[in-house]
Amino acid sequence: MTEMIALGRVVKVYPGTQAAALKGVSLSIQNGEFFTLLGPSGCGKTTLLRCIAGLENPDGGSIRIGGRTVFDAQSGINVGPDKRNIGMVFQSYAIWPHMTVFENVAFPLRCRGERDLRERVLSAMTVVGLQDYADRYSSRLSGGQQQRVALARALVAQPDVLLLDEPLSNLDAALRTQMRAELRRLQREVGITTVLVTHDQHEALAISDRIAVMAKGEVLEVGTPRALYDQPATLFSAHFLGCPNQLPGALKAGDDAVITPIGALRVRGAPGPGEVVCFIRPEHIVWQDSLPAGSDNVFEGTVTDVRYMGEYCECDIELPGAQGPVGLQARMPASSTTRAGDKCRIGLPRDRVNCIAAE
Repeated sequence: MTEMIALGRVVKVYPGTQAAALKGVSLSIQNGEFFTLLGPSGCGKTTLLRCIAGLENPDGGSIRIGGRTVFDAQSGINVGPDKRNIGMVFQSYAIWPHMTVFENVAFPLRCRGERDLRERVLSAMTVVGLQDYADRYSSRLSGGQQQRVALARALVAQPDVLLLDEPLSNLDAALRTQMRAELRRLQREVGITTVLVTHDQHEALAISDRIAVMAKGEVLEVGTPRALYDQPATLFSAHFLGCPNQLPGALKAGDDAVITPIGALRVRGAPGPGEVVCFIRPEHIVWQDSLPAGSDNVFEGTVTDVRYMGEYCECDIELPGAQGPVGLQARMPASSTTRAGDKCRIGLPRDRVNCIAAE
């Protein structure tokens, strides 16, 4: 794959603030890739997206789109947003209520002075499933339909890059799940390089080719959804992408197990001797009925609470520890009859226990 977007040590400092919003961010995004900037509010992800779009001027670094430099602080290059050939969908959609769907979608082409635009507008509307709504005013559309109008308007000018700033945050849970799938289908069908900003880890995991986890103006790590979820390199990523059980521990040189409050724990590769943190996600804990013979990391404890979640049961477990009880959270099938107060026997599979150097 060829590179579509290249960010080189991009810096942004807002006047009156002590900390930089972006602290030298470098990224490479490939042509046709669905790339997500994921992080909490205030981490700099929207600022970075707006720098790519040209809506914010960085204070340092460089940006290339499609091999062309659109910003370079050192040489003074700064191509305007209207010359970068990007399409953008804002969090609010920015749909004009006094215009029909057709007029909203046609707006970018009219701004360019194009006249023979009907076929292109209808084609963009067909891609997002709005071909039957051309004459409807946008004020009479649902939230999901308005989002589709914003997408069609961003795509109609055939941009090199599509930028999405939290486009699903205003939708209810059921519609948000539906639109995730629609976004991914649309991106694959059109084949356009797409950069999504979101704080929703489920959204990022479901539709991304790769994810950049951001915090405090920096990119902590970049990887595929599976790699970041199963083997994150930082504790921040481990927690932001889920709610893992965490156990502090120590690993001595030559040992093959980490000493934790619940005992020796064999793990999937350790960072080296010293203080470490082990973690395992609730869904990876194995219950006694499913434990293979000779399993590593088998412990006995007591179930303290069970919460029915529809698709599964969320379960709190208490294990005896060297300095007092240690709590873990696990998941059970929704059909389980386990109740609070029951004794249990669980396994923490060695290949599911991650180990990261203590920060």
